[in-house]
Amino acid sequence: MALVHLPGRGDGLPARRLDLAGLLLLAGTLAVLLWALSRGLQIGWDEPVVRGGLTAGGAGLITFLLWEWFCPFPLLELRVFRSRSFVGGFVLTLSMGGGLYASTYLIPLYLQQVGHLSASTAGLMMLPAGLAMAATFPFAGRMTDRVSRAIPILCGGLLFAASCVLIALADLGTAVMLLALWILLGRIGLGLMMPPITAGALMTLEPHLVPQASGAVNFGRQLGGSFSVSLISIVLDAAAGTHAAGYALLDEAERRAALGHGFHVAFLALAGVLALSLLALLLMPRGPARDARQDGARDAR
Repeated sequence: MALVHLPGRGDGLPARRLDLAGLLLLAGTLAVLLWALSRGLQIGWDEPVVRGGLTAGGAGLITFLLWEWFCPFPLLELRVFRSRSFVGGFVLTLSMGGGLYASTYLIPLYLQQVGHLSASTAGLMMLPAGLAMAATFPFAGRMTDRVSRAIPILCGGLLFAASCVLIALADLGTAVMLLALWILLGRIGLGLMMPPITAGALMTLEPHLVPQASGAVNFGRQLGGSFSVSLISIVLDAAAGTHAAGYALLDEAERRAALGHGFHVAFLALAGVLALSLLALLLMPRGPARDARQDGARDAR
């Protein structure tokens, strides 16, 4: 399908060199930051090695951005961030990727540790939701071409946030099928968001920037997903109080209550972050994707 449908590089377009230095800088920076977040959760945030890792990661990020700004063939084309529409789409794709990965990590863990389901049962409960998300993509794509991109993004974001709130309010008496339905609603919401976010981020850009912007959008989705798992683990750990001095002395019922509270806070935090990110819709054009080119010249200046 790629050989048939994807266009070639095109005549007259110069080949781009690989920004090897930028690639190594970015890979090293992300690895150090993710390692520091993971170690901080395990051994505490006051440890010198954790603080050093976070400091080194921050310095690496600044160095990477400076390098990309002056590099003639950057790995991440920073000029695309001059577009308000792209900035809005990038913020939304960060939160959407974060919501997808964090919930994929959090939900099975919740079903096993609080719901006491087996790993296979927890996985099976995620299966219909994944299929529903895939089935939603074509519908969301058609909506993007016919109506304002804000409509499917807003509906999808609110569906996902509502799904997280409902799971947060669940208890041991909540039926398993009801939990499966709420998980499915959240995945439908994410499926509604992905096509219009991508279209909204790219459609107002100048054509020669679209390839770099497309890569940046995909990078943003994976970046949000990578950091969301570490960050939601930190929220869960802090809310459950698993590092409290007396946690090991609690009986089983008290531990279960503490863990349940941790998941409650984590799901609410996930819902709040994604709902808050919907404010980025204010940066994106209101019309359907097929009309967005008309806004491109003004938006990219």
